[in-house]
Amino acid sequence: MSVNSSIIIVEDRFKELFDCLLTYSTDGGTTNFTPTFKYGDIKELDAFLKLSENTTSIYPIIWLVYPYIEVHKKTVVKLERISLVIAVNTIGGMMNEQRIKETFKKLLIPLCEDILTLFTRTNIMNFPRVFDLTKYPNYSNDISDGETSKTICRWDAIKFTFDCTLNGVCFRKITL
Repeated sequence: MSVNSSIIIVEDRFKELFDCLLTYSTDGGTTNFTPTFKYGDIKELDAFLKLSENTTSIYPIIWLVYPYIEVHKKTVVKLERISLVIAVNTIGGMMNEQRIKETFKKLLIPLCEDILTLFTRTNIMNFPRVFDLTKYPNYSNDISDGETSKTICRWDAIKFTFDCTLNGVCFRKITL
């Protein structure tokens, strides 16, 4: 249950939505991927990735980025500039043109489109359909351009930032 007294648990509401997502494939159906939804700050992300480092079944990841601010008003919670990072494990040798073709177009963009569909069709969210997308090809812990990235894995990722309002009504499952 996502409502505790009058406080709406945002993470539970997103979990309900993301449990409706499909299984995805990048190779015509022989390898299937079911998205994993998690949340936290960078320390939590690194701990999760370390615990999962011997498996690829965690990908694609949908990560709710902490911290964020919840504004609770009666029966709703308003979220401004909340971010989800949608990521897949990748290899370092690809050029961006190949990354766009192989991971962004085949997996990340379709997953983002399904998330947008969930957000607009659900009965638990008011989503104005205004959002920012930031692409992160070849995002890793490797040092490049003098800076160290934030994760212990090598990712192709999209950061999806948006505003929304969640309510505490009973969730109606969505079929994509």
